[in-house]
Amino acid sequence: MKPKYKKALIVTASTIIAMVLLLGAATLLLNTSYVQQRLLQKAVSMLAEKLNTRVEVDSVSVNLFVPSMALYGLRIDDQQGDSLLRMEQLTAQVSVVNLWKRQFLIQQVNTEGLDAKLVQNATDSVPNYQFLIDAFKKKDTPEKSEGPKAKKKWDVTLHPQQLHMQRTHICSHKDGKKNEFTIQQLDIKRKDKEYRYSIEGLQLATDNGTPRKNTANPHKGKFDAGHLNLSATLKGTACLIGKDSISAILSQGSIQDSETGINISDLHLNAGIMPRQTITLTDIALKLSSTTLAIERVHITLPDTTAARSLAYEAENITGQVILHDIAQPFVPALKNFHLPLQLSTHISGTANEIRIPWVQVSTNDKRLNVTANGRISNLGKGLRPIVNFNVTQLRSKQGMAEKVINQFIVKKLMMNQLRQLGDISYKGHFNVAQRCETFTGRLVTKAGALNFRFTIDGNNGRLLGSFNSPAIKVGQVMEMPNIGDVDCQAEFNIDISKMRTAKIRGNKDGKLPIGTVTALINDCSYKRTHVRNISINIQSDGTNATGDILQQGNRRQISCEFIYNENDPKHKLRIMNPGIHFGKPKNSEASQDSIKIKKKKERKEKKKKSTAEA
Repeated sequence: MKPKYKKALIVTASTIIAMVLLLGAATLLLNTSYVQQRLLQKAVSMLAEKLNTRVEVDSVSVNLFVPSMALYGLRIDDQQGDSLLRMEQLTAQVSVVNLWKRQFLIQQVNTEGLDAKLVQNATDSVPNYQFLIDAFKKKDTPEKSEGPKAKKKWDVTLHPQQLHMQRTHICSHKDGKKNEFTIQQLDIKRKDKEYRYSIEGLQLATDNGTPRKNTANPHKGKFDAGHLNLSATLKGTACLIGKDSISAILSQGSIQDSETGINISDLHLNAGIMPRQTITLTDIALKLSSTTLAIERVHITLPDTTAARSLAYEAENITGQVILHDIAQPFVPALKNFHLPLQLSTHISGTANEIRIPWVQVSTNDKRLNVTANGRISNLGKGLRPIVNFNVTQLRSKQGMAEKVINQFIVKKLMMNQLRQLGDISYKGHFNVAQRCETFTGRLVTKAGALNFRFTIDGNNGRLLGSFNSPAIKVGQVMEMPNIGDVDCQAEFNIDISKMRTAKIRGNKDGKLPIGTVTALINDCSYKRTHVRNISINIQSDGTNATGDILQQGNRRQISCEFIYNENDPKHKLRIMNPGIHFGKPKNSEASQDSIKIKKKKERKEKKKKSTAEA
């Protein structure tokens, strides 16, 4: 070997050995407390300079081969000097972009025991964490130094490929409202533009600073968005499509709220999100305890005041099997015993002020009950009373189904034998709820005949008002009195349903009869082979005594009587008084004949004047 090559080889080998020894010495030095303390001071200085606030760290651990850095006992204050963030451990995998320019890239972040306090005193004020977001916001162009002697700053960019968080607690205070988030474990892994996420042990508690909505009325549902205590598990993927679009998949999800009774055991969907513009959800599958729902598509247009755009949404083809018991505790406690499976199919759209339901179909599994309807709920603004309008285009109930539905409710079962006598039932009609008044109208067709009705529950005045008529209803068949035939009748009623008034009246008079008035007219009815027509009945009840009069109007005679029914008199519950018969034309008939004659006379005079004027 030539001397010059030999010399070059010796120099190269010596250089490599020196570098290895230097690297080994550096590694040993990094494990000493002195060097790590110096690195800790640098890291704290770097963060404090980056955030422009006070930063404290108990200890540091550096791995030069990864490279990575772990901070223990991290504490960061906000720019007002109050506590913002506390963390037991923060581990970051760091890549050196340009050592000379002090540019570093954080690619992997692990946290343990994060506790953050986020405060925004007013909606238009700057939150106490905004400076933290601004400090790590990715810059489009690097800032130029001011002059050749300007001090070089540490340039740290947060661009994690993997995020792992354990035991995270975040408390948010805004405008007197408090929200608390707790996550036992969060994992996010990035590959190209796709993020795979997993959230376990998520807890969300909200408190809007006001009493729960059902505090004054415990019979209302417990759901209140201002007082939630949710726990959830979520897993799926998300993908960035351009700068303004996100595609996400929720492959596994469950949400529970022990306080309100919400229990979504399985939830998965696909989502397309354009921030501040639209959200589109597809292939939604949702399962409660015994309820399963599938929603083909939900499209939501987000509100934007600058673009003069308001909130709008539409949910297409909602289908599934519903057990109403599943929504009883949070929304409708009266349904807590409703375990009858129902098949649901509907379509919903609306805005912030209105919900539109162009069609909804409900039926039992055996199709013995079928309901088709449409309607809308309007006036949903804050502080307003909702207005409900629904048209029932078809309701068909087979023999026995009405009784089966009633048995799903905890109510007194009255006149169930009479209900069975009605047989198959069909109904078409309308109901309206507005300003504490509920109005129901329609036509009921049964085996015993047809009945047209209208009644109103007046919550403002505590009254039940209404009327009904039937051209021929089989009262004898329904009431199990075979000697009574078809009845052609009509009636009006006005019943007091105010709990305060009726309790006061019943306190003075012991009785359980309805309190109010009933006026009825029987145009035609039969008893055995005898037909009776034109019977008018007037009834007044004070809760204990029901008094009234009966008048049967004939062409040449009137039969009348008065009666009193006392519920508390076991011997004489019903007493007939002042029976009588009157022969001759009724006074109202003579008066009506006189008015007809006067009217015809006036008409003849007017015709005569017109003919004179024309001539």
